[in-house]
Amino acid sequence: MPGEIIGEGLAALLRWLLQQLAWFVLEIVLGGTGYLILRLLRSRRAEDGHACVLAGLVFWVATGFSVGWWLRRSTG
Repeated sequence: MPGEIIGEGLAALLRWLLQQLAWFVLEIVLGGTGYLILRLLRSRRAEDGHACVLAGLVFWVATGFSVGWWLRRSTG
């Protein structure tokens, strides 16, 4: 019985850590990058969170493809 309690506690802790990691990736990495991009492209403030996340996602996907293409071309 104590093992089950510890196991459930560890599962809850792991679930919380994964939620925090997902929040960090979506809000900070994608949303922050997208906000900066939209802020540079638009003269007014970018308020829509979905647009910021989408712009950040497009940026990181394009960056990943560009780096992959560059590495493949440079290594022969």
